[in-house]
Amino acid sequence: MEEVEILRPASGGGVARLEDGKTIFVRNSIDGERVRVRIDRERSKVAFGSAIEVIETSKDRVTPKCLHYGVDECGGCDLQHMNYAHQLQWKEAIVASALRKFSDVIAPIVSVEEDQLRFRTRIRLRSDEDGRASFDRRHSNDPIAIDDCVIADERFSDAFRATWPENSSIELRGLDEFPFAVVKEDAESEEYMLFDLNGDEIEDEIVSQVTVNGQEYQVSAMSFWQSHRLAPQIISDQVLTATRGEHFDEIFELYCGVGLLSKQLIYVGGILGAYTLVESSYDALGDADENLSGYDDVELVQGRVDRFKFPKGKGSRLLVMDPPRSGLDSKITAEILRHQFAKIIYVSCDGSTLNRDLETLSERYDVTSITPLDLFPQTEHLEYVAVLEPKP
Repeated sequence: MEEVEILRPASGGGVARLEDGKTIFVRNSIDGERVRVRIDRERSKVAFGSAIEVIETSKDRVTPKCLHYGVDECGGCDLQHMNYAHQLQWKEAIVASALRKFSDVIAPIVSVEEDQLRFRTRIRLRSDEDGRASFDRRHSNDPIAIDDCVIADERFSDAFRATWPENSSIELRGLDEFPFAVVKEDAESEEYMLFDLNGDEIEDEIVSQVTVNGQEYQVSAMSFWQSHRLAPQIISDQVLTATRGEHFDEIFELYCGVGLLSKQLIYVGGILGAYTLVESSYDALGDADENLSGYDDVELVQGRVDRFKFPKGKGSRLLVMDPPRSGLDSKITAEILRHQFAKIIYVSCDGSTLNRDLETLSERYDVTSITPLDLFPQTEHLEYVAVLEPKP
């Protein structure tokens, strides 16, 4: 172990220099602190470590709320050792680094100061050999059984005391007043069973009902929905703000999920063009069909987004997309660049892949704004809404 000074924030912790000059990224640290660091992994030019002892403590360091938070404990949260104000400062530095080329259009982070804890209405765990609900220990696949999760919906507390099928994937969902669990052999399996939070199997299918801006949504057990209770509202409001007062003849929503944004654009934003929604999940697209059943001019396309081809344009066109963390496939990026859109709204949950995709799209489009959303307090993650318009 070595004693180092944390120089600045960085993804995965703070940046310091070892005695031999090598850069090290240090978890459980805060910029400005002096810590004793344990070197966990090394590469030729960089190392990764953990602060085992804090020698000079930052005024922004706090006692974590979670008993499972620590260097070698649960790997879910990254920033519980910082107060929330400093978490936002830390994330501002991460945003500036990840999106350096677009620094002049980055808006202040939209924060959720009143919802830093107990905000997740959806969390994924697994059961250990004793059937205990567990998260993975940091930097390993070893399960660590937990008694509580302070960022999860407090109604999930019964699930941490229950006994589950051994070595299973468990997703707790509390999108409405009926929380339940989706249990599978592994996270990628399409076969699942439903349980209540006491670990007892439920025979009937459960469909959650959620309201956003006065609009009701059906969300099936296998359909994606944002994890922070405020996320659908905050993301929707960003998209509505970006399109307010505009008219579009055609609207395309890629990776549409259950149709969250299209329904907001129609019934809240008043954009009444022809809609095409593309989604690979049968369950989610079935929900979208139900959620948009009152609007006639909608085409639903089930299939991989990277195989989708836009039809020839018919007037002003809006493109909205919310891809997974891996970002846009190169095929769909090339397809987008072959067509002209009056506006593109890109919702992203990863700054590095967003930066990559924006650099490619900026061949034909100007990035006019990027708004970071702090929808993952206590972790290093952010959501983003980027707006692009054609170059003059």
